[in-house]
Amino acid sequence: MILIFGLSAIVVILAFKLRSKPRHVEMPPDLDRGRVLVKGLSEAELAKILSEFGELYQLAPRTFTHKCAGEEHREVSWTQPIATGHAQFLVNYLHYPRGFDLERASPCAVGVIPITPGTGPEGVSPGKLVKLYVPSDDTEYDVLYAALENGSTYVIPFTNHKWTKTTERRDNEFVRGMRFEVTTS
Repeated sequence: MILIFGLSAIVVILAFKLRSKPRHVEMPPDLDRGRVLVKGLSEAELAKILSEFGELYQLAPRTFTHKCAGEEHREVSWTQPIATGHAQFLVNYLHYPRGFDLERASPCAVGVIPITPGTGPEGVSPGKLVKLYVPSDDTEYDVLYAALENGSTYVIPFTNHKWTKTTERRDNEFVRGMRFEVTTS
């Protein structure tokens, strides 16, 4: 009886562990152009964060490049196609980099990418440009806002990536100052 109970417990524990293992989700690289404007990070800090992000998401070395884009800003782009999801995660990661002292500085990032087939809100054609940003006064850490050039704003939670229209823009001057334009890689 004790042996049967013990074996049953082991089977249940193993089944739970197998189901709860983190899974690497393949995301097809569908985004060949886009840019992310970053402020609040030095060139060295940005290079380190981009390298860590690439490793975290198993992207090829030197997937990202960055250049000066003004006195306080750097512009990040990619050297090869990446998944739309990676671009979304990158904006969030640059805003909340792992192991970074957020008391010392507050990095901020805003991206502009084209909407790709299968992403974006219903009724919006692929190719339309969208700004991606972490909302001002964010407390959730796992949500992005997306603004279209026509003023429509959407919330994108990382839990389901479903774009939900909102009337709250929750942006800031940095986000509003980013132009709706991208260059090809």
